[in-house]
Amino acid sequence: MKLRLLIGIWIVSTTLNSANATQCHNEHPLLVVNFPKNSSYFDQAQRLLLDKTVQKIKSLDKGYLLLNYQFKQQSKSEKMQQYNLWLAQNRIERVKHYYTEQDLDTPIIIKKQTSSPTHKRQVNISWCQQ
Repeated sequence: MKLRLLIGIWIVSTTLNSANATQCHNEHPLLVVNFPKNSSYFDQAQRLLLDKTVQKIKSLDKGYLLLNYQFKQQSKSEKMQQYNLWLAQNRIERVKHYYTEQDLDTPIIIKKQTSSPTHKRQVNISWCQQ
């Protein structure tokens, strides 16, 4: 199953170059995963919420998961900007890895928005109906 998930990620990721593939027209917000400052690990309360979404996702029709992370790209220094980008990537990867370990058989799309007016420490998870 994990191999199918990775193939699903690759297939959907390759279609993201077209304008409509980057937009989720039937978006259903599922969860917001919050992270402590300067950490890419979510706590037990967030893990329990993720567990609940796994069961819901398994019962949904055709679609894909959208993991959206917003952060402010401009920082005081280039090192801080690189750190924030690294931290954002690690947070997204932790959520994606968690879902992969749950044997979800659905594609996962990652969207990083660098034009956020503020730096948020959260990953927004939505279901996009196809």
